[in-house]
Amino acid sequence: MARTAVNPVGQSVHVADDHALDLVRGVHPGYYVCRSNFAVCVPVLAMTLVCGVSFFLIAPYTFLSGAIPLSFGGKKGSAAAAGIIDGVGYMGAILSGAGVALVAQSFGWSGAFLSLAAIAVLTTLAAVAYLLNQEAARRASRDKPTT
Repeated sequence: MARTAVNPVGQSVHVADDHALDLVRGVHPGYYVCRSNFAVCVPVLAMTLVCGVSFFLIAPYTFLSGAIPLSFGGKKGSAAAAGIIDGVGYMGAILSGAGVALVAQSFGWSGAFLSLAAIAVLTTLAAVAYLLNQEAARRASRDKPTT
């Protein structure tokens, strides 16, 4: 069923169906706002997605900038380790824009997202390898006989 709605800048727009909203029905709290006012729907959905990403990223970031430097630097060098970890992270954030743009220009957006997925998989594998190495070291120190 087609209808007319008003977008955020006040223009009338043609809206075909509500089928896209069926994906979020009952799950997305802004669904009922979207149902009554299409102009509010897109910002509510965008804000919910941004908040969701932030919610799931704050714990790993806190762990990375707090607990891991203690493991690397100990009591005396944890501040330096935290600074190095944060500095490398910020440099990566600065360089990632140009890197993604270069890959997108060379291989298209599908190539850019494929490369980002590959980087995510490699990062996960490195984290699992680190975890297994730490567990092996912990077991070896625990099983070591005391003299």
